[in-house]
Amino acid sequence: MPLLLKIEGREVESDLTFSLVSVNRLVAGTSHLKSIPGSFLVIINTNGRRLLRLKKLDEPQDVNGPPVTQDIIDLIKRHKQGNFERVSALDGVRSIFGYSVSDTLPFQVAIGVPVSLLQERWTTQSLAPLIVLLVSISLIAWLGSRLKEAFRQLQATTTEQAYAARHDKLTGLLSREAFIHDVSQQMAAATSQDERATEPATVMLLNLNRFKDINDTLGHEAGDSLLVEVGRRLTDSLAGSTALVARLGGDEFAVYMAESTAIEWLSQAPHSGYARVSRRLQVHRSELEFSASIGYANWPQDAASTDELLRCADVAMNFAKQNLKPMSAYLAAFDSFSPDMLDLRVDFIKALRSNGLSLEYQAKVRLSDGALIGVEALSRWVHPSKGNIPPLTFIPLAENSELIHDFTHFVLEAALLQAKAWAQERHPLPVAVNLSVNNLLDHRFVERLDALLRRIDLAPHLLEIEVTESAVMRHPELTLKTLHAIRDMGLRLAIDDFGTGYASLAYLKQLPVHCLKIDRAFIDNLEGDDANRRIVKSSIQLAHEFNLDVVAEGVEDAAAAALLLDYGCEYAQGYFFARPVSAAALAERWWPTKE
Repeated sequence: MPLLLKIEGREVESDLTFSLVSVNRLVAGTSHLKSIPGSFLVIINTNGRRLLRLKKLDEPQDVNGPPVTQDIIDLIKRHKQGNFERVSALDGVRSIFGYSVSDTLPFQVAIGVPVSLLQERWTTQSLAPLIVLLVSISLIAWLGSRLKEAFRQLQATTTEQAYAARHDKLTGLLSREAFIHDVSQQMAAATSQDERATEPATVMLLNLNRFKDINDTLGHEAGDSLLVEVGRRLTDSLAGSTALVARLGGDEFAVYMAESTAIEWLSQAPHSGYARVSRRLQVHRSELEFSASIGYANWPQDAASTDELLRCADVAMNFAKQNLKPMSAYLAAFDSFSPDMLDLRVDFIKALRSNGLSLEYQAKVRLSDGALIGVEALSRWVHPSKGNIPPLTFIPLAENSELIHDFTHFVLEAALLQAKAWAQERHPLPVAVNLSVNNLLDHRFVERLDALLRRIDLAPHLLEIEVTESAVMRHPELTLKTLHAIRDMGLRLAIDDFGTGYASLAYLKQLPVHCLKIDRAFIDNLEGDDANRRIVKSSIQLAHEFNLDVVAEGVEDAAAAALLLDYGCEYAQGYFFARPVSAAALAERWWPTKE
């Protein structure tokens, strides 16, 4: 129906439609609302009059209740939607109201929820998640602690594995791989610096002697204890230095150190590293004499890489072991497996088969009057392109192969022919020839020597055979048999390099020798070295106790000659008296031709 409205003094015609709606139908229309049980519905007109309050559809409605307060009316006018907390005017219960203003209808709808009901519902619905949350937090904390422990164990395991990969399990020293790596690193670092400021270094290999005998006799546990003690002594003897100490495997140890440290350590002085390591060992109630073979090589003099340096030190160690010496430096002469030495070996074979070798002779004199009493034959090799090759270089080429038999035959034949020539010139002079241990172990050597003497027809007393102390001690039973056979032929025998090996008095008294030759190492600096003087003096006295003559090698000056004569030494040889010379030059000096 048309309706005439008056708005701001003007009459406006508007079409409005009115409808009467039952309260029950209105309330029923709100049944789709999802509300918390115990909440209630409130309908308010625009003036704040409370038209209806309903809890449940089947409960009585509170109609036309008291109006809401002015502050609520103002709140509703400012915000079409919102919530507020108030104490209900109808029942005095504190409730939270959520409201919404209709854009088309002249009333507002609000839902009221008692605060206590909300708290109860929150507690009911949140307790389980809270418990889950607390359990989850606890589980996370537990898992975190387990992860932390697992990570710690992983770190410990990784550290242990890294340590085990770099260290020997028994001794705790560096392993072979770690030693090679660290030495290579230090070499590379030193090479990158100023070469003039780079200090040379030394690699030393130490191998225990007769270690298998200790294992077989006392058991592997005793052998392990010995290895641990040797490792500890090596480490202690190098304390304060930057040396690297490793066990390469078995009974072999390696040390990398500055060359200056090595010189001091390898000294046989009473307080040197070698002396500290060489003390007797107490292993499982057994006292053992420490015995080892040591070889060492210098960087960069002998080799430029770690592997090559270790190989050179191994060559030196094997030389020391074979010659029963406590230690030896690397010399190219010992190394039969380098390319240069292999080439040189071929040239040596050619020289041996084409008379490319020769002999020189060094005089032996009587100290009391300087008279010539004999000579020692020394082999010489002049290479067609390389010139003079030192004996220390080419003699090992023969000694370490089957060439030793041909080489020894050449030296013996040339020396015997020269002795025969001197004898025919009425200058009978004994000639000394050195034998290798391989000659002494050759069961046909004595037979061939006897045949050579018979063919040349030389009096046996004009040939003297010299053997080193270490050669005799390598296989004492076999060598003693050969030496007795040589002496029975009427030849003289001498022990060369006495004092550098391990001959005991028990073996010394069995040796069928006539003479001891004191090694030149003890004659050097005889006047200034008290230890050398004691060794030389006691060696002379010992030889005389066995009715042996004594020859001192390497006499370089008058002071040493005077001391030797004072100690009772009968004979000597060395540069002070004469250098090795050809047969002609020797004859010219000692038997000059009368004009």
